[in-house]
Amino acid sequence: MVEKQRLGTLREAAALSRLVKGQGIKKLLVVSSGFHLRRAIGAIKHCCSHMELEITPVAVPLDSVEFAKSECASANERSSAISKEWVKHLFYQLLFFFRIPVR
Repeated sequence: MVEKQRLGTLREAAALSRLVKGQGIKKLLVVSSGFHLRRAIGAIKHCCSHMELEITPVAVPLDSVEFAKSECASANERSSAISKEWVKHLFYQLLFFFRIPVR
């Protein structure tokens, strides 16, 4: 498990890659919110592409995510968060396409 330190998804994936390689891990269970899972899996696959690694994604139901349960999270705020997630996902795809290294 990679400790959450506000590193961002790509840096977390890079740290996870080093951990997986150092520990000889072959299977990985990735748990995240459904709208973030696609980007998280993409980042992990990118950072661990040189390894044989079986990745199993698990989406946490949106109703159990704190942001979605928050009374202050209006439909507009939730929509904005999902839109931002898609923009980040597309940005990551560009990074991966141009093979920009992640540290």
